[in-house]
Amino acid sequence: SVCEGCVREDDILEDLDIGIQALAAIPVGADSKDVGETDLPVNFGGVTFLPDDHLYADTTGVILSPEALDIE
Repeated sequence: SVCEGCVREDDILEDLDIGIQALAAIPVGADSKDVGETDLPVNFGGVTFLPDDHLYADTTGVILSPEALDIE
């Protein structure tokens, strides 16, 4: 998962079996409005992320590929 912003509750996120890249962790709470959209192209950092792209992330970086990569 990639977030062009800060994430909260990073102690919970680090226990998830996914890679997460964000600008920073911040301990400030926020109200959840449960509003949003999915499966849309997004662009940040000069890169367009398409719904069918495969994203690989860990604590050191991000790889974006239009095809699944055979990596572990």
